[in-house]
Amino acid sequence: MRIVVPVCFVRVGPALAAAFAVTLGLANGVHAETAAKIYDQNCSVCHQAGGMGMSGTYPRLAGRASAIASLPQGRRAMISAVLYGMAGSLTVDGNRIVGVMPSFSQLGDGDIAQVLTYVSHLNGGKPKPFTPGEVAAFRHPPLTSADTNGLAKDPALAKAAP
Repeated sequence: MRIVVPVCFVRVGPALAAAFAVTLGLANGVHAETAAKIYDQNCSVCHQAGGMGMSGTYPRLAGRASAIASLPQGRRAMISAVLYGMAGSLTVDGNRIVGVMPSFSQLGDGDIAQVLTYVSHLNGGKPKPFTPGEVAAFRHPPLTSADTNGLAKDPALAKAAP
């Protein structure tokens, strides 16, 4: 038995196209499989599978990143952390973490935008996707890892994602 599936190409508006993209796991050029691969290759060693972190050692991203990414200063802190790394102490889930996160500035703006969108959507988060242009805007002037740690300590971020 042969099954024939009719194919129809229909011109759709941007809103309908965006709805299809989200349904397929795509948003603003973000492909879930590609983003997950970038995360697995660069972030999961510390932040663990699914962004669960390691209490007191590596901060949890799942459930926190979406709250942080919903604030303008949070988006800047997240982009800067990936671009420039972090060094110093940070309190996450009531645990003080002292450590160093390396810079991932060797990744392209598109890859960084995809992985940040991926982590900010873990556990059902829905902040707007990060864009390559948004990442590029924070490449200059460069920050130190200590400066980035200071951005992460913004009181509004601590309140949004303790």
